[in-house]
Amino acid sequence: MPADAKGALVWASAAGVQAAAQPRIEELLRARETFVEELFDALLDELGFPEAAHSEPQP
Repeated sequence: MPADAKGALVWASAAGVQAAAQPRIEELLRARETFVEELFDALLDELGFPEAAHSEPQP
């Protein structure tokens, strides 16, 4: 798990964002959330990625 967390932090750093500490990333990677979408959103938040802009649907 530490290698996976470190890889995620390296990825975030290469993208130019500031991430949380490695223990927090490891905690998220070990989580057993029912909905993976929520876990993925939390991981991206902790890695420092900005929230995606939501566009208006086109008619």
